[in-house]
Order: sequence, then structure tokens, then C-alpha cells
Amino acid sequence: MRYAIYYAPAQNERLNQLGSAWLGRDAFTDARFAQPQGLAELTTEPARYGLHATLKPPFSLREGTSEAHLKIALQQLAATLQPVRAGYLVLRWIDGFLAMTPDRIVKEVNDLAAECIRTLDGFRAAASEEELRRRRSAGLSVRQEQYLQQWGYPYVLEDFRFHMTLTKRLGGVLAELVEKRATSHFAEVIGEPITIDALALFVEHESGGKFVVLEQYPFRVNNMQAAS
Repeated sequence: MRYAIYYAPAQNERLNQLGSAWLGRDAFTDARFAQPQGLAELTTEPARYGLHATLKPPFSLREGTSEAHLKIALQQLAATLQPVRAGYLVLRWIDGFLAMTPDRIVKEVNDLAAECIRTLDGFRAAASEEELRRRRSAGLSVRQEQYLQQWGYPYVLEDFRFHMTLTKRLGGVLAELVEKRATSHFAEVIGEPITIDALALFVEHESGGKFVVLEQYPFRVNNMQAAS
């Protein structure tokens, strides 16, 4: 069993509805959706995770910790945070993967991810040798290797980039066709502002399984507004 801390738009938000239809799966309910011909083959891996942006990558729990403890820590962390305006949504290619990203790098978003990495790292079991080999096979910089050893994942802190993956790695004419299809599919939300106002706890119940939303933890301002 593994856990992950993600940004995920609320289940009833249009972004989640469009993303779930694109991926063929809603991570909140694990409900399946029919996809246009050929798209399922291109979205198998991102569909496994659901529409999300990583804040703290998947990890197994360290011995002596528990899901209940993790939930309490997330609730406490979220209570210290304020909503972050992350910019405006655009489609962008990242290392051959089509993704939905903010139109610019926002320091507050990177700071939020760094806070999740550092504050919750006490729950993370050390990465296995197999996982380390898999990460290194992509080719890592010296800094990324250091992050892999320290945090169990190479693309954190300075190497973090907020994004919601939509496809497997593509290229050539197929990439152009898929981008056109995505531009049409996500037309309602492209150019719209995105605000991160909650942490989403995802769980993978068995190795290689699907990640589902276990719980969402709204940030402090939202809690205060709800109380009033």
C-alpha cells in the first residue's frame, strides 16, 4: 500500500469532470468513462493516478507510523496553509508528456510542495533498491541524485514542476493530433485561473493498482470561511 499527497480539483469542479472524461476514470469514485477511439491507449498510465498534480510523490509508510497518524498530520498541515493562486491553465509538453500546467512558475506553489515534502517525510519508508534503480534509469543530475537519496524522489524542491499529466510520452504527428484534441476537449478551462486550496490524500491499495482519493484537507482560510 502506498500513499501520495496531490493537488486534485474538487470532484464537482469542471476541471475534474473534463480531466476524468479525458483519462476515462474519476479518481474520487473510480468510475469509468468511455473515451474516444485510440485515446485509452495513450492515457493508461496517467489514468491509473487520476487527474492530479504531485506535491509529495507516492510512498509507503515507515514502520511505526499509520494511516491515522498521516491523516492527523495532513489535517494539521492544511490548517496552517492559505490558498495559493497558481496562475492560469495551459497545455504544455513536458519531456514528451502532454500536461496541464500553470502558465508560469509561481514561487508559492513550489514553496507549498517543498513544505509537503519536508513536513511529511517522517512518514515515508526508505525507497527500495528496485525503485532507486528505476529512478536512476531516466538519467539524473547530481542534484537530482542527492534528492533521490534524501527525499526518495529526484524531482523535488528546485527540480519540482507543478503539472497534471494527460498522456504517455508521445512525439511526431501523433503528438500534434493529440494536442489538438486536448485543446478542444479542455477549451472551457484553458486560460482559467487555478487555485490550490486543499491537500488530497491518495492511496494505492496494492502495487501497480489505481490511486484513489482517500480524503481532502482544505486550507485554513477555507476552514475559517466554513466556520463563519
